[in-house]
Amino acid sequence: MEFSSARQQAILDAVDAVQAAHLAMSTSALAERLGISEGEVQASRLGRDVWTLPMAPCRLANHLAELGDVRVVTGSAPVRLAQTGRYPAVVAGATALDADRLAMRWQPRRWHWACLVRGEAPLAPWRLQLFDPHGRYVHGCAPRNGVLSAGWRALVAMRSATPPAFTRLSPLPRRPLPAVPGLAAAWAMPVDDAARDALLGRYRLERHEALALLEGHFTHALPAEALPVWLAAAADWGVPVTISVATVGCRQAAVGRIARLRRRGRWLVVTGESCALRLDMTAVARLWQASRPALQGGALTSLEAFDGDGQPLVTIAATQVRRRTESPASRPGPWEAIPRANVA
Repeated sequence: MEFSSARQQAILDAVDAVQAAHLAMSTSALAERLGISEGEVQASRLGRDVWTLPMAPCRLANHLAELGDVRVVTGSAPVRLAQTGRYPAVVAGATALDADRLAMRWQPRRWHWACLVRGEAPLAPWRLQLFDPHGRYVHGCAPRNGVLSAGWRALVAMRSATPPAFTRLSPLPRRPLPAVPGLAAAWAMPVDDAARDALLGRYRLERHEALALLEGHFTHALPAEALPVWLAAAADWGVPVTISVATVGCRQAAVGRIARLRRRGRWLVVTGESCALRLDMTAVARLWQASRPALQGGALTSLEAFDGDGQPLVTIAATQVRRRTESPASRPGPWEAIPRANVA
């Protein structure tokens, strides 16, 4: 879909009308209100306070580590995970593991448009945002204290007004669950997350399909409200958890204890030691409790939420590894608080 000047002006007029009415709305809220993608909202402002960043995705992924201290946000319209820190280096095309850096897994081949957004606040003079081919938000960042590093200045210097071209997203038709002999046996192998993702690719399964096929063995379905129950229990016990949010172009994970849990209408707001999560609970169509063998022995437990189209929203994992010989009573934790009755 070419971004014509007429369409750009129509979207810009609608954005200006909202702002003239003194309605403080985020880009995602504006997009939802107008029935378009976030990328289209930002592209309508090209040359005003938004510019295209003409840098190849793989080169940009390598450059991110040069930005210094940043505040990053990964997610989609119903979910956002925010953290502060520094990006990890990319070595031989893979994100290097560094305990002192943000935990990111990049898929730059899925990045379609990168843009720079000029902000009004002194502490956020510029923001970098990434979008997929359909204009869906992938990831974004801003300098943590408003100070532009040499890495930021290099990006700002190459900005242009070249418009993007997005395509319409057609929902995939639902299909019956296929028969996959050997999936349970393969899932029972202790491998890392990358290898487990490769396993799904080998069987041509989406994540939610694999969890459904493993029900009764490694997974079981839960009502959506089990998620805040589990998080509240984790906060009460002071148990560290891993919160992960994935988009089509990256995955971000944050580890730490939960400091605060709030409900604001349809939104669940989780404040952690090192992150902040905002989740639209009305978007949670399916919630799974899953267990998988850990590389260091024992099993890892997680809750995985999906929307109505089977897209992942958030994964909350206990960082404690339960040994196979342990019973729930021997090491109490948040998983004992999960309601197993009245499963939707």
